[in-house]
Amino acid sequence: MVPDVPTELRTPCTVEARTYDTLADVALLMADHVEGLDCANGKIVATDQILTAAETKLAGGPEE
Repeated sequence: MVPDVPTELRTPCTVEARTYDTLADVALLMADHVEGLDCANGKIVATDQILTAAETKLAGGPEE
């Protein structure tokens, strides 16, 4: 059995390139990267939930 992982979880999280000339630009750049990390970590958590459910089912345990 192969678990169904949605395409959205299989696509990379991207951070748009920005120029940074001022500290305000650097702050925006940092905020973009924090958002990108949140996106990536959310996908990892969701993928882990899918895989854990599939592993539990394969092992004959209770499904969530």
